[in-house]
Amino acid sequence: MSVHSRFPPFSRRSSGAGQAASVWAGVPGGCQNTFNDNMLVVVMFETLDGIINANEIASTFLHRHGDPG
Repeated sequence: MSVHSRFPPFSRRSSGAGQAASVWAGVPGGCQNTFNDNMLVVVMFETLDGIINANEIASTFLHRHGDPG
């Protein structure tokens, strides 16, 4: 999940089929830097099994900002 939550060079999110460039053209730093600097990923566990396994699930995608994965 975290691999697709930020834009390159930090991750692998796509840039929105060309629309992002026109929507964010006037933003200093552009859309990719703005999104990367302001991204929050929230995980919601919906079952008791998810809560019981929360640490194991979290360990599959925890990394520092800027690290691949």
